[in-house]
Amino acid sequence: MILVSGILFALMFHVSSAETLNAHELVQGSLRYLVSEQKQETEGDDHYQGEWPSFIYNDEPIYLLGEKGKTAYDSNCFTTASIRNTLAALYLKHSEYSEILPMLRLSKDYVERYRDEGTDQYGFWQRYPSEKNPEIRVRRPNHYRLDSNFIREAANVPADADDTSVAFVGRFFDQKLGIGTDAPDDVGTVFAPHRDRHRWNIHYYNFIYGLHLKTGAFLTWLYHEKVLNPLAPLPHKSKPNIPYGANEVDCVVNANVLTALAYGHALDTPGVTRACRFINRAIRRKEFDRCGVYYPNRYHLHYAVAKAIEAGASCLNESEDGLIRDLISTQNADGGWSSTKPHDLFQKLGDGLNLILIKSIEKDRLSTRSLKNLEGIDPRDRVQATLYATNALLRLRRNQETTKAIDRGIRFLSQNALFENGTIHWKGGVFFSGGTLIRSAMRWRSDSYSTAIGAETFQMFIDQSGGTQP
Repeated sequence: MILVSGILFALMFHVSSAETLNAHELVQGSLRYLVSEQKQETEGDDHYQGEWPSFIYNDEPIYLLGEKGKTAYDSNCFTTASIRNTLAALYLKHSEYSEILPMLRLSKDYVERYRDEGTDQYGFWQRYPSEKNPEIRVRRPNHYRLDSNFIREAANVPADADDTSVAFVGRFFDQKLGIGTDAPDDVGTVFAPHRDRHRWNIHYYNFIYGLHLKTGAFLTWLYHEKVLNPLAPLPHKSKPNIPYGANEVDCVVNANVLTALAYGHALDTPGVTRACRFINRAIRRKEFDRCGVYYPNRYHLHYAVAKAIEAGASCLNESEDGLIRDLISTQNADGGWSSTKPHDLFQKLGDGLNLILIKSIEKDRLSTRSLKNLEGIDPRDRVQATLYATNALLRLRRNQETTKAIDRGIRFLSQNALFENGTIHWKGGVFFSGGTLIRSAMRWRSDSYSTAIGAETFQMFIDQSGGTQP
């Protein structure tokens, strides 16, 4: 049946365009794309059964990490776990999309690969044998080349609140769907010990961008810091390392944690009130460009906070009007939204120092051979920004202005849908980064991640508008 509908859908493309396909057809085509992109089998360490593709890009040359345009396939927890959650939320409301459940089943065990043994904590990468000592297993990418011992050791990061919260939400959804029974009993105990309180270490990023000190919010890394240690930025050779030796608070990470706590009925967890205060303050001060340490897209915060509010984190309700005002005021004339790299003084100094180091030390690494990998990438990241913004508006309070903004966003996304072999997808934009010093240089993109949000966005539009025409 799926094959037959796929053939009919492909034939329809000969007489249809993005302008004429209705929202329901866009959802169907998107799901067909996600079925086609999901890995059906594990092939060594190249890729794993159940995952969806994502890629690391060097948007700029990075000292010790390579030239501009360097790119590599990357297996990680966050991409596939996020896609799973988006599809599960869609299926819980629309079980008629029968192709979703097999995708969820196929990817369930994949996410568990990233779980630290004997714990309820998840990390971004899997553990692989260390190149220096194969008996030791360390976290690292499976394809992105790490050429120096320093970088290989620094890449061995600990479990984090972000991947853990997204994995938890997936386990809650699996339980609701009857495909999993091991949802965490007390989700709050994982995050509560790791809060921004009674700390001596101050992360430079939190200090410079917002003076976010002693916030009491949830920290990113579920690991201990090297307190007031001048050698803290130097990575340990075999143990996990918090980047630069200092933990940080991130608005998007905290919103994701609040979402997990809401689904786990654990909003009485110590730290929730302070996390909400941290996020509300950042939104009130319009820190959209910077408060997501690992999230460069300006509208990822709107999307994450809207999801947290919808999940039940009512302590964020006071930010709803601020999010709506920002979304309405920043929409482009063509109906889309844009997210560009901030150009503050500190960012310029960091970029300049990075370039000097590369030119003086890595002259042989500077070339143009990889620049073609960046062809077709929109520096304004309009599609990803519009996916986040439109999706967020569909979750927030509705009025005449937001309805018009949603309609315009939906039309923009319809016009930018890509058609291929009977499927529909959207070009993947920036959904994650290396954070802090390399926040604008090392970035993750995934067509599958963007397309999953697109499918959900158009179905939400159908549900709320009562029609199917963008």
